[in-house]
Amino acid sequence: MESRRRAAVAVGLLTLVATAARVALRARGLEGFDSVGFAQALHSYDLTARTPHFPGYPVYILVARVFSALGFSDVDALILPGALGSALLVPACAWTAWRLADERAAVVAALLTSVMSGLHLAAARPLSEGLGVVLLGVAGALCVDAYVARRARSAGAAGVVLGLMLGVRLAWLPAAVGLAAPLVVRRVEGHALLLGGVLGVLGWAVPMTLVVGWGDLLASAERMLTGHFTSWGGSVASEDLDLPRLLAVLWGVWAHGLGGPWSGDAMTTSRAIAGAGLLLAWVLLPTARRHAGGLPLWGACAGALAYLVVGANPDNPRHVTQLLVPLVPLLGIGLTRIRAGAVIVAGLLGLPTISVAVEQATVLNPAEQSALFMATLRPSEGLRFYGWTTMRTVRARAPLVDARLVETLPAAVDDLRQHPVPARTWVFFDSRLKDKRRKDFDFTPVETFRRSPYVDPAGAAITIYRYQGERQR
Repeated sequence: MESRRRAAVAVGLLTLVATAARVALRARGLEGFDSVGFAQALHSYDLTARTPHFPGYPVYILVARVFSALGFSDVDALILPGALGSALLVPACAWTAWRLADERAAVVAALLTSVMSGLHLAAARPLSEGLGVVLLGVAGALCVDAYVARRARSAGAAGVVLGLMLGVRLAWLPAAVGLAAPLVVRRVEGHALLLGGVLGVLGWAVPMTLVVGWGDLLASAERMLTGHFTSWGGSVASEDLDLPRLLAVLWGVWAHGLGGPWSGDAMTTSRAIAGAGLLLAWVLLPTARRHAGGLPLWGACAGALAYLVVGANPDNPRHVTQLLVPLVPLLGIGLTRIRAGAVIVAGLLGLPTISVAVEQATVLNPAEQSALFMATLRPSEGLRFYGWTTMRTVRARAPLVDARLVETLPAAVDDLRQHPVPARTWVFFDSRLKDKRRKDFDFTPVETFRRSPYVDPAGAAITIYRYQGERQR
């Protein structure tokens, strides 16, 4: 009894520390294309204008609007649902490990949930993953309880939470299906879970459809899904399903989730992945045999991993947070096999979190840095900017700049031919545009904006160029 009391106190303290850290070290600015749309959706919910983009994130926006109504800034209103939600995520993951094993596993799981860099970053930035992991963690605890105890009440509650989670992160449907699958095959628990899931989805789908309208909803879905699964989404529809893609997914899990070292050196990368694989195999395989009650968690891991490999962009490791949540209780159980060493392992995994947490809290996203830089410029005939993922940030932070959306530099030049500018107008574009053919166009670098690749490797640096015209052939 005394050990259980100490474990409960430890989990409570870790919950307080994790929640306070995520609130105190929260991001101070917008985090790219999606974040700008979420911020605008706090004031004007319009899927056709991508504020936000499909699938609409209605539960996330509704909760964020509550914080906005309380007087918080747009950025804070988008962060606080996930940051404060850690007060539920940490004990949910700990309770799941306790339900499957013992109080020692619960403390380790709480420690891992508190220190994992991926979970901290997700909770402290103005994006929907922060609230998503909270709901997924609570649903995981309820599903494990329903599976172990054959408790229909827990299954029904899990269904409601999973339904609400899909209103925050619809892309996490494979993880939700994997989590629920072991229960669905049972008659009583399966019926309760499905009923709860239907109620949870209807709770946000019906109001959203009434607000948006069927026509705009379907048009937004078609535009979003067509783009995601063709030119820019990074899924297997546009990228090869090959070994480099699989390694990129594993690298995202290891570096972003478990706090492994970032490095461009191929040998260091391969050793890190191999070491992570050996650690997980040694720790988790015995767990699978001893704790069959963890089957819902394994299902969620399988569903999340399948989506990461097939449907997600492996260059954006924030997508791996859906895999970390069901993984944490399993790791907590497995790491108790090395007793006191579990705390050391957790500490080593968590050390990089300190630096990336401070970096995210103190250094703006490079897209926002570049937008604020352009907002300070006052060229005599104005400034036109061509960008892809950065365009919305520039429009939000530098409204006097004529910001236009293009995917390639030749497309920007074509737009300039159709819509020429006065001779003294400055024309900028960013380094994320494709096809910057130097033999065809003259341009010079103006400024480079950086942030640690630990926070967002895909957007760690942006260089702004000034377009000088076409070269004579």
